[in-house]
Amino acid sequence: RKIFLTIAAVLACFFVEQILGWFLRPWMIPNLLLLSIVFFNLARGTRYSLVAAVTAGLLQDSLGPGGFGINTFAFLCAA
Repeated sequence: RKIFLTIAAVLACFFVEQILGWFLRPWMIPNLLLLSIVFFNLARGTRYSLVAAVTAGLLQDSLGPGGFGINTFAFLCAA
């Protein structure tokens, strides 16, 4: 159950980050996915931060330009 809540929170941060991209300049958008990974690492431990990192990385890699797996690797290093 906690894993599904972790995935839902990461999805919510991703959508909020995308919506903020419509209204703010690119340099003003906070990296909410990275903040959520750090939050889950501090609040719930490594297991949930790894789930959050993989989910966030796959979301950014699948919908963003660039090579696939780069964001996933970066988020896993941050977790």
